[in-house]
Amino acid sequence: MFSTKGTRSRGAVRPLVLVLLLLAVGLAVLFGPQLWGLWQFNRELDAREALAQGIGVRTYELIQACELCHGFDGNTHSDFYPRLAGLPAGYLEAQLDAFASGVRQNPNMGPLAMSLSPEQRALIADYYASNSLRPSGVAPAPIAEPDAANIDLAAGERLAAVCVACHGGELQGGQMPGSAEPTPLLAGQARDYLVRQLHAYRDGSRGDPTGTMRGIVGSMRDADILSVSQYLATLSPSVADDLPLETD
Repeated sequence: MFSTKGTRSRGAVRPLVLVLLLLAVGLAVLFGPQLWGLWQFNRELDAREALAQGIGVRTYELIQACELCHGFDGNTHSDFYPRLAGLPAGYLEAQLDAFASGVRQNPNMGPLAMSLSPEQRALIADYYASNSLRPSGVAPAPIAEPDAANIDLAAGERLAAVCVACHGGELQGGQMPGSAEPTPLLAGQARDYLVRQLHAYRDGSRGDPTGTMRGIVGSMRDADILSVSQYLATLSPSVADDLPLETD
């Protein structure tokens, strides 16, 4: 008799358990994505708070203005904007100063740099210089015809060889010969950014106090600029020890 009652009790419980299980599954399907997103959001907030404490609140707040284009750590995945991680602090600060003074022109960077004090510009430069440039893991975007037919990576490699003198044998950055002026790394830099800067040096719209860059790119054809930029963009910033070029 006791055994029969126990069996009936368990039999009555099983449908309830099944209903509750189905209800839980339904709620998970219905609200799971939102709950997962909320968990990820809170995790990101915690990470950002820890980061702010690590680099200092002042620096953190300044970098937020740079993050959209350059990435928070300077490793943007955009071909349009330069990758800033690991560039020499002196070089980065000099570029911010040039934007602030109007020596270097850009509708976005000019007003931003002008709004910063010299101390703030130095903080930003030091922060990005302290990070490491990582391989993007993303190939440069395809180039539309007819430009794509003009790309010659072998020619790009030959053209890039001349850049070793200033940008280092591994194209990780260096300094101008006979000067303490730092030069940026080129290996793994954003292709479209490189193309624009080489064109700017060639047509004189970007300042070049020593005349070095203008002298190098002055005789380059558009196809040469595209080829050397594509070549540089495909290099790994960490394994470019036998390869070469630049344009900040």
